[in-house]
Amino acid sequence: MFRADTITVFDTELTSWPGSVDHNWRRPGEHREIIQIGAVKVLPNEDFREIDSFQTYVRPAVNPKLSDYLVNLTGITQEIVDSKGIPFPTALKAFLDFLGETPGEICCNGVDDEVLKENCILNGIPYPMEEAIFINLRPHFAKALKVSGRTAQSSDLLSLAGLSADERSHDALGDAKIITAALRFLSESGRLTEIGPVT
Repeated sequence: MFRADTITVFDTELTSWPGSVDHNWRRPGEHREIIQIGAVKVLPNEDFREIDSFQTYVRPAVNPKLSDYLVNLTGITQEIVDSKGIPFPTALKAFLDFLGETPGEICCNGVDDEVLKENCILNGIPYPMEEAIFINLRPHFAKALKVSGRTAQSSDLLSLAGLSADERSHDALGDAKIITAALRFLSESGRLTEIGPVT
């Protein structure tokens, strides 16, 4: 299914308000500013065994005050972002360092790569990942689990497969681990063969 021996599964948490998802952040003043990046490196040929992990909090620049909606959804408080968060350019550099010189395939359950690019624009820095190989797993999860793409949210993948999640959902690192666990389950149950090759 994957060409690389090692893949990175990553997820982001974003500034949001009630209705942001339905309006695709198109209302005045709304931006998909990253407040957390989480990732795991796994070996797809070894039952998606995790070999390394990464997570960092990010201080949003345009909307520095988090909405109550976002805090309640993610558990990421204003205090966490203010005390542990770093500027997005610094966080992106740390993520790139984690990926390494030859990151292989970088997987997400959605369009997190587009969000990275948007945040580069918001912060006035070049987007450094034009050559990276990003794979949006959502269409493949939706097909394997026989649900709509909108239903195949990271936090719901394991429950859709009839499993319970040990990781905290709506947390970037937790969701990256949930995505990985869903890949592992579908591989063990033979349902990844329904997806076909990922390109």
